[in-house]
Amino acid sequence: MHTLTAYLATLALLAWSGISFCQTDLAYREGVRLFSTRDFEGALQRFDQSLRNNPDNTLARYYLGMCRYNLKQYDDALSDLSRFLDDGWSAQRQNQFLNAVNTVASIWRERKAPEETVAFCQRILSKIPIQPETDGIRRTVENYLVNASTQLASAASSAGDHSAAATYYETALAVRGQDSNLWMRLADSLLLSGAVSRARAAAVKAASVLNPESSWQAKLAPLVTFAKCAQSPDDWNTLQDASVTDTFVRQAAVFLREVWRDDYRAAFQIAAPLEKQMNTAGEFSHTVALRISPIRPLKPDYQLIFLSTFPSDAYLDWAVDTYISKTPAERRDEAREALVSVLKEIVAKSGNTRASQKAYQRLIDVSFIGIPDTDEAAKEKIALCVDFRKRYPDSEFLPSVLLTEAYLRVHRFGEYREGIEIYSRLSAREKSHLSSLALCYGKIGDYARAISIQSEYLASFPNDHAGILQLVQYQIEAGMIAEAMRTSEDLRKRQGVSQYIKDRLTELTSGVRRVLPEGTVPPESIPAIVVECRREITYSTSAVSVEPGGNLLFQENRSVELYAFSSQRKSMTVSLSAFSDIFPAVTDPPTMTEKSGSVWVNRLQRSLVSSPDIWRRSEPWRFSFPYSMRASEAITVQRSFSASSDNTGTVQIIVEVPSSGWNLDISFSGRVSKISTAFPPPSESGQRSVAYAGLPAGRTEIRLTFPSPQSYLCYPRVRLFRSDAQTVSVQTQGRQTTIQPDSGMRLTFTAQERFTIARCLSVMETAYVLDERFDER
Repeated sequence: MHTLTAYLATLALLAWSGISFCQTDLAYREGVRLFSTRDFEGALQRFDQSLRNNPDNTLARYYLGMCRYNLKQYDDALSDLSRFLDDGWSAQRQNQFLNAVNTVASIWRERKAPEETVAFCQRILSKIPIQPETDGIRRTVENYLVNASTQLASAASSAGDHSAAATYYETALAVRGQDSNLWMRLADSLLLSGAVSRARAAAVKAASVLNPESSWQAKLAPLVTFAKCAQSPDDWNTLQDASVTDTFVRQAAVFLREVWRDDYRAAFQIAAPLEKQMNTAGEFSHTVALRISPIRPLKPDYQLIFLSTFPSDAYLDWAVDTYISKTPAERRDEAREALVSVLKEIVAKSGNTRASQKAYQRLIDVSFIGIPDTDEAAKEKIALCVDFRKRYPDSEFLPSVLLTEAYLRVHRFGEYREGIEIYSRLSAREKSHLSSLALCYGKIGDYARAISIQSEYLASFPNDHAGILQLVQYQIEAGMIAEAMRTSEDLRKRQGVSQYIKDRLTELTSGVRRVLPEGTVPPESIPAIVVECRREITYSTSAVSVEPGGNLLFQENRSVELYAFSSQRKSMTVSLSAFSDIFPAVTDPPTMTEKSGSVWVNRLQRSLVSSPDIWRRSEPWRFSFPYSMRASEAITVQRSFSASSDNTGTVQIIVEVPSSGWNLDISFSGRVSKISTAFPPPSESGQRSVAYAGLPAGRTEIRLTFPSPQSYLCYPRVRLFRSDAQTVSVQTQGRQTTIQPDSGMRLTFTAQERFTIARCLSVMETAYVLDERFDER
């Protein structure tokens, strides 16, 4: 780009230069013609011939250099153009002189040679006389010199050579002594090199050469530079030197002198009229704090007195937060009282202004810093919130205050109806508060409103997984189990759901099950009841193996659950009686056990919700019978362990069952990090577990391999189980129904309203459990 510019500039000179000089030099004139057609090779030969004929033809030397520059013969171009420039400036060829300067400077710039640029510029400046006609070209050369010098200074600073950086800045200042920024850079380099006194002098010089028309922010810059060099408050008196004529700089220096003395009251007595004169309303003092704090940390009292002097809402948060964060813990009570006093003063004096509103908003929080979080303190904070509402009903800070009040009322005192009133106001402005409003309705048991409001919230924030989880909870509490399960499954399928959300979903839906397949029981006006009786028998042992006929710990549990179906939701009360031939050790929910003849009787009254929903919360009536020892049936489970030299272990498990339909779970709970291989391949597998479904009758052999803890024989936990279900007949007499799921228990239940028995299912679950073992070798 510069090559083209240089060419065009040179071409513009040909109209008069080609004839004015060397009119009898035919080679020169032919060279000019060829140069104008961009035939630089041909032009170079003609100009070279011209110089051989007339070595004093300086314009031929200039064009020769430009030809070589365009032909990228940069070394020769530098030589020719430098010889041309060494002849000095003249009014007749001032344009060629400037063009040659730009071309040489561009070559050094492209070669990234700032030192050569500086030397070149210093040499050229000596060739240019100081007179009005040369101001433009001198400024151009000075710009090249300053840019190259600052580039060298920056490189020296980056290398840690601050003395060299200062020297380079001084080189630049030799031609630009009125550049305040250069003086500030020099001061920084001198300070870093240890020349503190010289650095202060440079900072004072930076202040003395400021443009009077500059903004106060620009005039503050040399003061910040001086602050880095100031070692005592009296150092600031240096800026009262006669060379510093700017009134703002002199007054600001006095302000900073008092700041250095930590006499902030005196400082702000100076700042107040200065800021009034500039109409900055605290901006100057705020800016000083931000710029000076990294150099000399200010004490917290600066912010406190700033607040008293400039009660501006623009800086109130900054002043309050900085004051609190900078105050030592041992002065926290004293600081709170002082800050509360200042904020109350602002509220009292500022009327219904934005500053007054902001001060009151912060007062609500500040008043309780360091105070124990008691109910009394919470009530006082609520009272302040209520007073704020009365004082400033239209304040832009009202939503923040309402949030504080609502949080305390709802989460501290359980005042959900008051929370509904507040969150209703907030949600009218911002839909993000709808979720909190739904929470309040849920807490008072109005789940229909809670679900409606939470759904409206999720319409605006569909990716709020916690909000969807909250909706699932409301739906479950409202008995809308099917909707809850659909919502739950939709949430599980989403991307990016956290493990916490998944765990909470599992927790919420853990007691929910699908009672019947879709459409099995059509809704009817008369409730149709499904009965499920479950008998769980567990044989357990810590022995390595189980053989038929061996004694095992025996545990029996029974449960009964009723589910009522109808076209509309309704509640019905059912009375149940359980007759067992063995005394139940525990019932859940707890009931009294009575002896009636040869059987034991337990009675329970339960409220059922009848609905068309096939998903229900599982709430069985459970019976646990005493433990006993019993002989195992025709079941064999054998475990054996062998270790390998590569620190792996192999477990062989042999299972013999008399019939098909058995399932097998094998797992380690600790010490073994993972099961590496299992043969045959399991139907399901995990880090420490494998599962086999539908074992065939007879013998099954399984081998597991895993990293084995040294010095131990490892035996995993084995659970062999099956579940058999059958339909049981029922007997109904009037409104009493009797069920005999097996010979050990009989159930009866009655209801006040009519119902039918849709189905009665008896489930028998049998399990053999061999506990995990780690035996020393």
